[in-house]
Amino acid sequence: MLVCTHKQQCSVGHGVCIHSCRCCLQLLVATGMRYLVAVDMRHAMWATSCGHCVNVSSAQAALLQTLCLLKAERDVTVLAFLEGQCLQEVQLEKSVNFAEAEQKIKQVFGLIAFSAAF
Repeated sequence: MLVCTHKQQCSVGHGVCIHSCRCCLQLLVATGMRYLVAVDMRHAMWATSCGHCVNVSSAQAALLQTLCLLKAERDVTVLAFLEGQCLQEVQLEKSVNFAEAEQKIKQVFGLIAFSAAF
């Protein structure tokens, strides 16, 4: 069980303290560079955990890294791909939160109906 060290109430989702993530995103410093990010959204990425953090899938970790770049930098292009499919651009706004970004990436590939499986 994760415990937020902040005095405010926070919601816990995907094993990550959302309040802490918001605080961390505010600390990001822009590099001024342009980024092209390709995110692997194959089933195996949703089914496996990220390193030692069993509550976060590899796909969620990749998406979180992408959101960090998106929030900090002025020019970020996000692409995603599945098995046997070409890279597809995913339009994400700077103000998007994690749940919205996850939903948007799944929409690009028509995975909404299969969300429970991931």
